Amino acid sequence: DVGDDLETRLVMDTYLAHFGRSTEAVTLSSVDLMRLSNMLKANLSKLRMREGDALEMIVKDLPVWTADQIMCSAGCEVLHNFFLDPRFLLLDTTPPHLCQTSKCVLQRNLCAARSTEKQIQCYADGDAEDPRRIIDLLFRELPPLSSNDLRELRTEFTSLRLRYEQEPQPPYA
Repeated sequence: DVGDDLETRLVMDTYLAHFGRSTEAVTLSSVDLMRLSNMLKANLSKLRMREGDALEMIVKDLPVWTADQIMCSAGCEVLHNFFLDPRFLLLDTTPPHLCQTSKCVLQRNLCAARSTEKQIQCYADGDAEDPRRIIDLLFRELPPLSSNDLRELRTEFTSLRLRYEQEPQPPYA
């Protein structure tokens, strides 16, 4: 009995790869490379982050492989090894940027047109008097509501208000 933990292992490997100090070998067959090349060519407009994109510059030089060429290549299987440095971002001396499109920390030349040197996004808590914030806090404090439309919600709020007004105030209030 073997458990299916592929997803867990993929997520773990993705996070742990950054901490590896050695290059990683990736082996692909010629057929897989040809199919990958065709897939990249066909979807380049979806992959392009900005004009003059680094990936676009590489992919434009790749040939488009016909089904016959791919089938011929399947007959004599050749494996290709690629050695990748998972810490390639540390090789560049320029500060990394947070790509606003992919939400990933990358080198500036790999980011979309909108990017920032700030790697941590700060989110404001908002205005305490904002009506949306007040109603959000109200929904957190109230028991589950059963209304289906605004008229029922108003009636339910009115009955809850009357009920809470009749309850004795705690001594700390």
